[in-house]
Amino acid sequence: MEHQFLRNEMLWGRSAQQRLAASHVILFGLGGVGSYTAECLARSGIGELTLVDQDTVGVSNLNRQLESLHSTLGQPKASAVAARLLDNEALGADYQVATVEDILRDHVAPYGIETVRGAELPPVPGFSVDAGSSEWQVVYEFCRYYGGIAPRFDRLGRLVLAPWEEGRRLVLGADAAVTSFRLREQRYGVLSEVLVRDRTTEEVQRVADEDFLRRGGRCRRVLTMPGKSSYQAMRYSGAYQLARAREELRQAELELPEAFAAWPGELVELNLAKGTGRGLWRVRESVCGLTAAGTYTRLTLGEP
Repeated sequence: MEHQFLRNEMLWGRSAQQRLAASHVILFGLGGVGSYTAECLARSGIGELTLVDQDTVGVSNLNRQLESLHSTLGQPKASAVAARLLDNEALGADYQVATVEDILRDHVAPYGIETVRGAELPPVPGFSVDAGSSEWQVVYEFCRYYGGIAPRFDRLGRLVLAPWEEGRRLVLGADAAVTSFRLREQRYGVLSEVLVRDRTTEEVQRVADEDFLRRGGRCRRVLTMPGKSSYQAMRYSGAYQLARAREELRQAELELPEAFAAWPGELVELNLAKGTGRGLWRVRESVCGLTAAGTYTRLTLGEP
């Protein structure tokens, strides 16, 4: 029977593959050599992989580093590499009852990603994995839409399954020297409709965010419920997932011509002079840099 590491076993044998699966490798540096090393280790079947790099992806990295793309500029390299290792196609599967242990075993552990857990996630009856989904998409949907926890990577490349810690609250008021501000709606990955299917009767209920659909949202997922689920339960499950997805619709990006110490997960209250983006936001990414013009800080903010 074919499996992910079959060709590896043909080369060095099953016992050697089992030794690799029981190994833990710590990789320091994810540049032109380290990023490719990380991918080779994951593809070889290393059981646990810890990624260490304090740098972020920059423009000068685009010519040689595996994790360096225009879409990852400014991200911590450890996080970008870890996300890449999970961006593999998942095998289609139907779980009678899926637990977080099942999801981590089948969709995270094969790539050697270390996991930090800080929340109890409920078991999900009738959880389905569509063929063609990425491993990251499976993990994200299970944690976010069923457990209310947005999975993320820390600076060591570890997968964190825990709520954001409520630390200090920062304020950017009318006197803040903001040089640029952009408020935009996320379109990719935000659900616009959910099809809820009863496993036994094959009845399907469609629950949609009509407003988001009119504005161009085009992301749909199929949710399989246990047999003989009630109409109300099916509608509620679909609406719950849409509500979770809608929390990630808005995103703000701003830049300051100075150093502004803000860590991912911290809350920022915006009270800018023109009133744009006023309210409470959570820091998703924070990049501080130095150019010929001086120091700058670039923040990416999401819903709190």
